[in-house]
Parts: sequence; C-alpha cells; structure tokens
Amino acid sequence: MVDNTKPSTPKYTYSGYEKPVSTDISPHHTNNEQKNHTAAFSADASLHSTTQSFSGAALAYLGDSVLEIALRTRLVQSGISDTGKLNDIARHYVNARAQSAGIAQLEPMLTQEETAVYHRGRNGAGGHPKSCTALEYRRATGLEALLGHLFLCQQYDRIQELLDVYFSYIKHSMLT
Repeated sequence: MVDNTKPSTPKYTYSGYEKPVSTDISPHHTNNEQKNHTAAFSADASLHSTTQSFSGAALAYLGDSVLEIALRTRLVQSGISDTGKLNDIARHYVNARAQSAGIAQLEPMLTQEETAVYHRGRNGAGGHPKSCTALEYRRATGLEALLGHLFLCQQYDRIQELLDVYFSYIKHSMLT
C-alpha cells in the first residue's frame, strides 16, 4: 500500500512529546523593511558618502550617542566605579543647558562646513523640555547634529579635539 499523504513538518522528539520544527528562519518583514534593516547594519560606507542626505534630527540622534559614549568613556577611565556617582557627574555634562554653553565655546573653532551642519541641526529642532529654554534646546541639538556628522564622516580626531574643549569648559564651569 502506497502512502499518498502530504509529508509533514519535520519533528523532533523530546521526552516523548513531538513538536513541529520551524524551517522558516527569515524574519517576517516586508521587502522594504528588510532592505532598510540590512542597510542600517551594512558596513558599506559608500551608501552615504555625504551627510547631506540626513536630516538634522537624524544627525542629532546619532550625535547624542557620540557625546554619551565619549563622556562615559572618560568617566570610567577616571577611575570612578560607583554608578550612582557616574550618573550624577554625567548629568552635568549631557543636558541641553550644558551643551548650549559648550557649543558657544566651540563655535569660533568650527569650519564653514561644520557651522553649516550645526545650523542645520539647530534650526531643525522643534519643541523643548521644561528643563531648558527653546534656544538652549536648539543649540544643544545643533551640537549633537555636528557630532553625528563628524562621526559619519569618520573624523574621530576632530570629535576628540572638540570634545576636549567641551569637557574642559563644562568641568571648569562646574567648579566655579
């Protein structure tokens, strides 16, 4: 006798209980979602050789993390191990008021291209939190956009140069 039934889903046995094994390991995304996800994690730098294609908000989104990681690295390297103390110190450096004051110190150092990116980020910022003025928030967003731009352009030495001045200024202003 011939078995004409459809082949079943592959199974495995575990303690006598059979469970179907899924052979579909692909994520359940549309083609566009999959392309966006793949592009987001691609190492192909030629995808975006210029940051002109990015909004000021997108650059600021990235720049916020650049500032965070740079500050956290400095704080941990300073030898402080208490995370509560690390967070307390970090709040003085990474907030709209401090960033607004810090960019004021950096503006004379900026190239024309950097100034244009800063203005693009600053001018694109919308509302603001209650903890700062609209101007402070816009200026902080401009700083973050600048850092995002420099990061995408792989200008790591320039980021370091600007953040050295920024961190020094904020540290000094905290002490006075």
